[in-house]
Amino acid sequence: MHKATCLFDAHCTFSDLGTRRRRSLLAHDLVLSGIIKAQDTHEWKDGFLGTGNVYYAMRYNLNPMGTIAHEWFMGATICNYKDATVTALDLWSKLYGENFSVTPTDTFSTEVFYREFDSIRANQWKALRQDSGNPKAFAPRAKQMYKERGIDHTQKGIIYSDALDDVNKVKALHDQCQQLGFTKCSFGIGTWLMNDFRVKSSGYKEKSKPLNMVIKLGSIDGKECVKISDEITKNTGVPEAVTKVKEIYQIPLS
Repeated sequence: MHKATCLFDAHCTFSDLGTRRRRSLLAHDLVLSGIIKAQDTHEWKDGFLGTGNVYYAMRYNLNPMGTIAHEWFMGATICNYKDATVTALDLWSKLYGENFSVTPTDTFSTEVFYREFDSIRANQWKALRQDSGNPKAFAPRAKQMYKERGIDHTQKGIIYSDALDDVNKVKALHDQCQQLGFTKCSFGIGTWLMNDFRVKSSGYKEKSKPLNMVIKLGSIDGKECVKISDEITKNTGVPEAVTKVKEIYQIPLS
């Protein structure tokens, strides 16, 4: 409840994306109950956007929230790596339409994504999601990308969903977006909300390390799938496949 109140005080909008990182079902329920209570008692009522958990969205009458997963882009590579981004975006648009047009940029690195994210698609998609790399560099680079395509970036959104483990960090990113003209800035928060515990045996001085669950596609019909993150330590896939894909996209190997 305290964390939610701090976010509301800073006028930072956020959603719960903690199902994969939660300590338990009970912990998830308690945290959501606290967020809802904090919102009900706060003067600003627009801060909590919803949850990525459809069960709790139904139980507490919340908006079900989410974006395309990286696996969607990884799966599109079965067609052709060089067309994977546009294939994935266009298939999603055809299936879900404009109301669900928020996309991560870092399946094969953000710069590779921008190579294929032309003016037509940049106009169509409502928001970009930052999920790896340097979060402070994301909004300035996005603004530059939109400017290069002649698009008003102030009508676009930025969603942060990586390592949001401190309210000051969230507030700093929010303030940066406001200064750059991205007024539609929000945060998808997982571990910090749903798995922030301390070790009892340490007198509650040490943080309890949450499980680092990474769920990605391994292969499709025998074809290896990879993810090339903006954070080099987050690359997933067998080394040979990662190297091959980096060569295709002309990404430095190290």
